[in-house]
Amino acid sequence: MSIMTNPSVEKETANVFPIRLTAIAGLAAAAILFVNAAKRAGLIEISAATQLVAPMAQALALILVVGLAAVALRQSSKYSSVALALNVLGLAAATGAEWVINLVFVELDRAQIGMLRGGPLGTAFLAASMIFLLGSILYCSALVRDGKAPRIAAVAYGVATIPIALRQFCPRGRARSGVGATWRVGDLARALDAPQ
Repeated sequence: MSIMTNPSVEKETANVFPIRLTAIAGLAAAAILFVNAAKRAGLIEISAATQLVAPMAQALALILVVGLAAVALRQSSKYSSVALALNVLGLAAATGAEWVINLVFVELDRAQIGMLRGGPLGTAFLAASMIFLLGSILYCSALVRDGKAPRIAAVAYGVATIPIALRQFCPRGRARSGVGATWRVGDLARALDAPQ
C-alpha cells in the first residue's frame, strides 16, 4: 500500500502539529496585536520592548496558520494548498515589513521614511500587504470550504487580516517625533492616491 493512500500515515501526519501549540500561538499573536493597537492609538508608550515584540504577532500567526492547516484543510486539495502557501508567504513578508517598521523606521525622521517608502522598499511593502491580504482571504475561504474549522474562527481571522494588510497605507511613526499613529479615512485616501 502506498504511503499516500495509507490512512494510518494520514492520521499521523494530521497529529504531527499539536493543536495546543496552534491555539497558544494564536492567542499570543492576538495579545501582541492588542498591544500594537494600543501603542498606535497612544494608549501605551512606545518603548524598545514594544517595538521588539511587535513583529512577533505575525511570526506567531505563521504557527497558527500552519497548525490550522494541519487539522482543518483537505490535504489533497490544490486550492487549499495554494491558499495555505500564499497565506504563509504573505505572513512571512508581513513579518519582514514589521521588523523594518518597528526596528528601523522608529529611529528615522519623516523625510528618511518617506524617501525609503518612495523607492523599492515601498513597493516591497505594498506587495507584502497585497500578498498577505489575498493569501489570507483565500486561506479563510479554504477553511470555510473544507468545513473542518469552526466558521467563526475562519471568518474572524479573515476580518482581522484586513486592517493589518491595509495599515501599510496609513502613515505612522514614533510618538516622540510627532508622527503618531493615524487611522483616519482622509489619511488612507491620501496614501492610496500617493505614488508608491
